[in-house]
Amino acid sequence: MRPATQRLAPADEANLVLDHAGQVNVFLVAALLAPGGFLAPDGTADITALRAVLRERIAQLPALRKIAARAGRRHYWNETIPDLEHHIRAVEPVDGLTGLQDRCAELMGQPLAGDRPLWEILVVPGATAGGLGVVLRIHHAVADGMTAAVIVQRLFDPGEPLVSPSNQPSMRGLAEASRQHPRNDPRSTLRRLGTGISRIRKTLWGHGVGRTVLLGERSAHHGVAFLRTEIEALETAARPRGATVNDALLAASAAGFRAALLAAGEPVPAWLPVSEPVALRRRGTAGNQVGVMLAAATRRAGPG
Repeated sequence: MRPATQRLAPADEANLVLDHAGQVNVFLVAALLAPGGFLAPDGTADITALRAVLRERIAQLPALRKIAARAGRRHYWNETIPDLEHHIRAVEPVDGLTGLQDRCAELMGQPLAGDRPLWEILVVPGATAGGLGVVLRIHHAVADGMTAAVIVQRLFDPGEPLVSPSNQPSMRGLAEASRQHPRNDPRSTLRRLGTGISRIRKTLWGHGVGRTVLLGERSAHHGVAFLRTEIEALETAARPRGATVNDALLAASAAGFRAALLAAGEPVPAWLPVSEPVALRRRGTAGNQVGVMLAAATRRAGPG
């Protein structure tokens, strides 16, 4: 193992420290595979072939070759060679898609080994008829959602153009914004400060939204449910209403909150402040480059 050469970025270290506070800060990316490639027509998976292909691609992904080591009060990345016998492996079969959902729920509460790179790819037989499931588990200290999407693409579909946040402005737009609102402009600084204070006030006090079951203590049990839809069809339906795919996701989440409140016998507030992570412009070496957007999840007036 090489000596520590790079200190964790503050956002990445904060996500790592959460594990020490008793929270498993690992998220999952799950997929269903049909026969082809390392999966034979009879559903037999050639894990050795999968490791051989991914070995070359992992060599081009520094994020998957690092171990977090503590030195004093800070953490540093040590570069190492991952043991693919451990990191890419088959697990016990499941019974269909429901079984895969249950397996993912179990994995949400299982930490990753701290003496290895903080990721693993699990091949799950039985997730579909004649196919299988693949689950990438990666620690939040290594990647946020956008970084993980890029990692998945470079592992399994490297020939396609890399994904990028849809809300990222062009370089020209960034330059124009920089000229219009220089960072050392006192008025711009005051505006940013005022916006920050407003967001904190909305988060802490919520404008009269009372305590609900949604704010109750979280249990150790997790549930995972897959939702399958055609992105193109969803976008086509959302665009005429001035909405995006992300807006549709937020609306579906609001409907879920409403259903949970009704099931608990609690009143449904007219609106509920929701904290949504948003991707920021990629800078430096941090795996986590996200901000927070507060949105008001509202319900329509009248029944339903």
